[in-house]
Amino acid sequence: MTVQTQRFIDLWDILGLRFQCTKCNASLLLSMSKEIDASKLRTCPNCDKPWLSVSGSTVESAVKEAVSAVKMLVRQFAAEGGFPVGCTLSLQVNSEPEKQSGGKALEG
Repeated sequence: MTVQTQRFIDLWDILGLRFQCTKCNASLLLSMSKEIDASKLRTCPNCDKPWLSVSGSTVESAVKEAVSAVKMLVRQFAAEGGFPVGCTLSLQVNSEPEKQSGGKALEG
């Protein structure tokens, strides 16, 4: 017999985003209830290692879009008078810490 544990979080359970430096391990937690200025996340506030902008490429706009999309989905699914959806939406999270992606791309 195989036993699997699956864990899900509802969108409104997402309270913030945590950024952790891969060089010095400093972490920064930003609340989803406030406006997040992704331009301030270009480098680690502790050791100045580049975070969102590396070798001329940037994921700054992707972070802004992701935060905006989550906030919009919460409004649509959770708010009274929002879009009349006929379902709920949850995110499945990793329940096996030893198999965490560590920042690697998601498998499709």
